[in-house]
Amino acid sequence: MTRAADDAVRHAGEGASIVTVSSGASPSGRVHLGNLREFLTVHFVAEELRRRGLATRHLHVWDDFDRFRKVPAGVDSSWSEHIGRPLTAVPDPEGCHDSWAAHFKEPLRDALHAMGVDMEEVSQTERYRAGHYRDAVLQAVAARDQIEAVLARHRTKAAAVEAESEQEAAALADSIAADD
Repeated sequence: MTRAADDAVRHAGEGASIVTVSSGASPSGRVHLGNLREFLTVHFVAEELRRRGLATRHLHVWDDFDRFRKVPAGVDSSWSEHIGRPLTAVPDPEGCHDSWAAHFKEPLRDALHAMGVDMEEVSQTERYRAGHYRDAVLQAVAARDQIEAVLARHRTKAAAVEAESEQEAAALADSIAADD
């Protein structure tokens, strides 16, 4: 953890008032050790920074705008109608939370709190809907050919053909707030 803490300090820059370390996870299902490792590794780096007397924040990004990709075993096949929707727009499979994402976030939050993990949380759904990414999406659309050229140089499989005009992408960027 000390090497990672050294890197975080170097990245923050000399004299930084606070050092931010970040984790991220998609609340797409039950927590497993791989998920837990993501949180705890960053937590231990943050603790090392605090031990050094540095103001530190553990920023956790919930990738809750990720798409519901498939119906897991044990969930009714009718959930297939939700494939492609953001996890925050998919119903809770047990009906006890507002969404699929909320259902899987809560027990993880509770466990992390019980372990003493202190983190500031950010929801990607909230950021998308607030328009935080609109300009970046439009910039990426405008540079689509250049981006594709870079990706093509590193691609090991043939690219899927998906023609999308700049107008369609601009409409998408405008509709992000209404995405369900």
